Amino acid sequence: MTEFSLADNYSFSTGIESSYSGGKLQWINLIDTSTITTLYRVQYLEIPITLKMKTNEINYITYFAKFGGGVGARLSAFKDETLKKNQTTISVEDQNIKNHVSFLRVAFHVGLGIEYSLGGSTALLVGINFNNGLTDMLKDNSISAKNNYININLGILF
Repeated sequence: MTEFSLADNYSFSTGIESSYSGGKLQWINLIDTSTITTLYRVQYLEIPITLKMKTNEINYITYFAKFGGGVGARLSAFKDETLKKNQTTISVEDQNIKNHVSFLRVAFHVGLGIEYSLGGSTALLVGINFNNGLTDMLKDNSISAKNNYININLGILF
């Protein structure tokens, strides 16, 4: 992560993030009453672009909020699928589904946090961010799946 100062309390922030996410879809086939459960695991390499607004330092602490967006590229995509019908269970694991998951991911970012001054320009950073996926994760038009998550950032700013 890197920041470029625009003014005293405003900066432009960007970097490279690797996100591991997924989800679970479950549905019942009404014809034969079987249940299908699918667990998705997807990894994206994302470049966030955010505007960071900070307060002045108060007792070694600076509070900040940031918002912006990001664009990501899919690195890997796998699914585990389970079919249950009556007393029978069939499972298939680690299916490569790169061709069924969108290559690009566009997201909106919003976050809050604090920087604790360790002296000079060095600070301890703690933050929480909401990453809201705007694009559909699956290429299948009959299912809509948006990829959203909350992450916690810990680090040291130099």
